[in-house]
Amino acid sequence: MSKIEKLIQELCPDGVEYVTLGSIGTQFSGLRGKSKKDFQEGNAKFATYTDIFNYFKFAKATGLVQINSGENQTELQKGDILFTASSENADEVAMTSVVTADLSEPTYMNSFCFGIRPNDSEQFSPDFLAHFLRSSRMRQELSRCANGVTRYNVSKPRLMKIKIPVPPLEVQQEIVRVLDLFTSLEAELEAELEAELEAELEAELEAELEARRLQYEHYRNQIIEELKADSEMVPFSKLGRWMGGKTPSKKEPKYWIDGEIPWVSPKDMGSQEITSSLDLLNQVVLEENVLKKVPENSLLFVVRSSILAKRLPVAITRTITTINQDLRALVPSQELNAEYLFHATNAVSSDILRRAMKSGGSVNSIEVPKLMKIQIPIPSREKQDEIALRLNSFTRYISDISSGLPAEIEARRQQYEYYRDKLVTFKEKTA
Repeated sequence: MSKIEKLIQELCPDGVEYVTLGSIGTQFSGLRGKSKKDFQEGNAKFATYTDIFNYFKFAKATGLVQINSGENQTELQKGDILFTASSENADEVAMTSVVTADLSEPTYMNSFCFGIRPNDSEQFSPDFLAHFLRSSRMRQELSRCANGVTRYNVSKPRLMKIKIPVPPLEVQQEIVRVLDLFTSLEAELEAELEAELEAELEAELEAELEARRLQYEHYRNQIIEELKADSEMVPFSKLGRWMGGKTPSKKEPKYWIDGEIPWVSPKDMGSQEITSSLDLLNQVVLEENVLKKVPENSLLFVVRSSILAKRLPVAITRTITTINQDLRALVPSQELNAEYLFHATNAVSSDILRRAMKSGGSVNSIEVPKLMKIQIPIPSREKQDEIALRLNSFTRYISDISSGLPAEIEARRQQYEYYRDKLVTFKEKTA
């Protein structure tokens, strides 16, 4: 039996009390009444949106703002719970950062965030709250507080009703001790990796990767260009069945609890193959026809995201998935090889961005009707299979090179997340 289990058995064998977020403290807002000029030459530090989004334990404030004598602004202090108030993605609303140490100088918070200042410093360990509020269950609860269509804002009344456990302080402190071991090991590994990459290994690896990428892209583009001379040119609209997606209502927990079906959004499209996703949906979304399932070996296209300013993410599904409204899925016709279509699409991706990118708007997007008109060469099925096999060998080699070094860090991170979610789950004490 672990020390944590012994403490729970001794101090709270029947469970722990649950309280609402709104009941543990007082809400406060970020900077008020500031003009653009106040941020040009500041005399005080403030926590930017990124400072809060990126660090579950508040590390440091990177922003500068002019604060005049007598201004009624809220200074951050140890124990404060900071929340981001909005995001382009519903599942990134209300990201938390907790001030776990005394601040050495007056520090403020940006106006796009808000905070809760606990009333009782003995009720929670700030470090415990930092770990707990980023746990998987809490992130699901917090993301359900998102309101919006293209830009999501947090519903504070809904957020304040979320219930959280109040384990004894001794239990909280032991959980912090264990979880901090994981994060410190991860930090050490990242530091070691960074040191290596800054040395000769980085230069050699990056040079090798870049050479292989350029070689693959040149070879791929040459093959696809040569095919245009003697192959049928087919528009994307005729390559198969196209599907859209959406975000199931966050007000319906049944769609999100115990999820096992991947729900792919732009943040999952960093890989060429989709086997899972950060967010999972319950089978009920298919049973109630809320979303249509995207079959295995379909192509996914990002059609709305800031990443489109740099590149067009395309991926192949290796399992049944669903998608959100920022993607489109192509279910290829039976006579087409999905992997060939993947490589051919990447070969014309710059052309797609040039011809189909929507002008104006706050977020980059592809005009789908224009995408549908763009053509790619479609040779015989035998030729498609041959080309896919050749090009796949290049992409696998590139993947092998780039994935080796960060593997241990990723393993540590997954280990930490597993134990964090397990350790911060408590039985609720019944009256």
